[in-house]
Amino acid sequence: MQKIIISNTDGETITLSNQAPYFLEKLEGAGEVAVAVESQKAPHQDGSTYMDNTLENRYLTLEGTIVTRGDEKAVKEARGKMQRVLNPKAGEVVVRYQDKEITALAESTPVFPGGQGNKGLFYQKFLLHLVCHQPFWLDTVAKTQPMAAWLGGLVFPMEIDPSMSFEETGDVVLIHNNGDVATPVEMEFNGPALNPKIENMTTGEYLRISRELQEGDKLLINTAFGEKKVVLIHKTGGEENAFHWLDLESVFWSLKVGSNAVKYSADEGQEDATVLIKWQEMFVGV
Repeated sequence: MQKIIISNTDGETITLSNQAPYFLEKLEGAGEVAVAVESQKAPHQDGSTYMDNTLENRYLTLEGTIVTRGDEKAVKEARGKMQRVLNPKAGEVVVRYQDKEITALAESTPVFPGGQGNKGLFYQKFLLHLVCHQPFWLDTVAKTQPMAAWLGGLVFPMEIDPSMSFEETGDVVLIHNNGDVATPVEMEFNGPALNPKIENMTTGEYLRISRELQEGDKLLINTAFGEKKVVLIHKTGGEENAFHWLDLESVFWSLKVGSNAVKYSADEGQEDATVLIKWQEMFVGV
């Protein structure tokens, strides 16, 4: 059964499925998305040289019928609720489908066609046009990975001397990104720590803050495109933009598809500090 839940910024939702009042009959655009190919052509070159590609906006079209089973007044109420939830002036909505979610904006208010077969006393056809400026579907459940002093034993895929033993320090963890593309991360550092650094050893990229975190201080970092931030929340409750404390070689890195070895270090206080990494896997379709 197809089931789509649409939520607005006020927390009001509508559910489109095979149950009244919003029956979903057709969904387009959930799987496919257009690609913009970047290429370069030299004089006298046959064809061109491929450079890169990016995904275009995703467009969702939803068709269905409002059915209220003998209640004429309820048709008008259901129409009004759909218009409130999908009011473009109220901002973007979250569309949840098959354990994935995506942020969208209504390209128009809901379309309620008239004429025979489209509306009656107890039913009303509807048509929704949505544009998703960020085209990836996200896992609805964000994943988290703590990094602390000691996390337990390591298992090595090799034969070793049985008299030897190993432990995994919490400053190095293996994170698996099971999505289709690299995904940005949110990081939370809790002091004390001097010049904390977190590195994706798989890609060789790192973020380092040239600053001392006192016990009780919290450093928040977001690496997402268009949402990048470095914020220091003092133990006293004050908040400070800490962008200027970034090491000049720092990169707002993402988790590549597959396995990522992530390491935490600091010049001092590493044993007492804690780090939490949070991410949502991203998919090109559902």
